[in-house]
Amino acid sequence: MDRKSIIILVLCFVAFFSWHWLVDRIYPPKTLPPASTNTLSSESTRTNRTGPPTTPPSLVEALPAASLQVVSDASLPEELLEVTNSNAHYTFSSYGGGLKLVELLHYPETVSRRREHKSQTNRVATLNTFTPAPTLAILDGNGVQGDGVFKLTRTASGVRAEKELTNGLSVVKDFEISTNYLVLASVSLENRSDKPLSLPAQEWFAGTATPMNTRDDGSAVGVMWYNGSKGQDVGASFFSTHGFACVPRVPPVEFRGGQTNVSWVAVHNQFFALVVMPQLQEPANQVVIRTNPLPRPSEEELTYRSVREPVGYTAELVYPGLTLAPHQTVQRQVAIFAGPKEYRTLATIAAAFNNNVDSIMGYGGFFGFFSKALLLGMNTLHQVLRLPYGWAIIFITVIIKAVFWPLTQASTRSA
Repeated sequence: MDRKSIIILVLCFVAFFSWHWLVDRIYPPKTLPPASTNTLSSESTRTNRTGPPTTPPSLVEALPAASLQVVSDASLPEELLEVTNSNAHYTFSSYGGGLKLVELLHYPETVSRRREHKSQTNRVATLNTFTPAPTLAILDGNGVQGDGVFKLTRTASGVRAEKELTNGLSVVKDFEISTNYLVLASVSLENRSDKPLSLPAQEWFAGTATPMNTRDDGSAVGVMWYNGSKGQDVGASFFSTHGFACVPRVPPVEFRGGQTNVSWVAVHNQFFALVVMPQLQEPANQVVIRTNPLPRPSEEELTYRSVREPVGYTAELVYPGLTLAPHQTVQRQVAIFAGPKEYRTLATIAAAFNNNVDSIMGYGGFFGFFSKALLLGMNTLHQVLRLPYGWAIIFITVIIKAVFWPLTQASTRSA
């Protein structure tokens, strides 16, 4: 390689690594107008676990027109009701009358290496952390919220949230804790007055996707929704301030998708997901996805690997307005999965609900077939032969080598 080629190569490397800085200097990013956001509280849930803090929704300032909000009377204390089974610990909130936090008991928040053992905590993985509203809160002002404070009662199989509004509307939500990380919910809207009651279109809050911990860079955090035939994942790239060829752009305020065909929506990170699945016969009209700035890590949590400005994503399901005749009740069934992205579990749920919810694993396309086959083979070896997953991978590699060895030898001879 001559001197000229070396100089060109060095200049290319310099241009590559300084591209972002040059673009920002030539085209400074446009700053968005400041918008009011939820003030995140440091109050944690009333539990004996040392989990990350969560934020009860409070009476908040107005957000941009694109964003709806749970309105809760801050003068009334938030009531939390907790239910635990063998897999998870569920916290329900009277603010919005929904599922506020899920703690997965068998999954630690972080797995430390030996040299990082000092930073290991006993916290478990959580879903819906720092959410501005609980799952299945109904957002659309006084018409369906009132003061936003529900009465919580424990039932034989879960929790009931009830609210009576001054316009005659009664909202009752029944949450039943089930197996396979499922919560089965029934939401009833009843007109208890003697006059017809018109309700506006509602946004039902699905959940908030957040990083797993302060070191999660957020690249795998997002919201996936499914329209009955294919899914779409919306996350950092959609809301990025950099467009094509890193040219700065003003990111969109929100994402909207669906045309009366939203079968489910999943807020997820790399290993865990919270999926809201309406009954198959009545999909939601649309899905709305927005960014949700998260609290900065504390000084103790800040390390050279920590993300200093973490961002989450919220998802809401849009249902059309309706008119309830006197004493008429409309009931909607919703299933909620809140757990690990474990293929066997998700495949079982997908078969039961006939909704392809296992596609959140990302096993679509041509290579997805082979990914599923290898994963199923690895799980089978782990269950039948009690092999650790590391040895299962080695065993599968040996089998593949043995199967293709004759073809390799034939190709070597022909060459």
